[in-house]
Amino acid sequence: MKTPFGPPLDIEKLNTYLESHNPLQMSDDIVNWNCDATDLLTLADLFNFKLSKPEYSVVLYDIGLRLINLKPSLVSSDTNIQGAYAAFGSVLIKLKM
Repeated sequence: MKTPFGPPLDIEKLNTYLESHNPLQMSDDIVNWNCDATDLLTLADLFNFKLSKPEYSVVLYDIGLRLINLKPSLVSSDTNIQGAYAAFGSVLIKLKM
């Protein structure tokens, strides 16, 4: 996985990224990140549960789950798909989408 803010996760770079990018811009950037669908779900959990950034996590859950639906073989054996869908639904409700 490679993003503008890690790994390893660099909080300063992450904060700079969030200050300069809205969720829509992040969705455009994801295609240039070296992340698989499972990585996106992990990042979504980070943004949702640790950083309290639901508007960003919804983008990551959406793209990660879409990729998994398109190609289920992308799922690693330790990926909790049900948990990801539950968290995605929870974020959508929180954001009233």
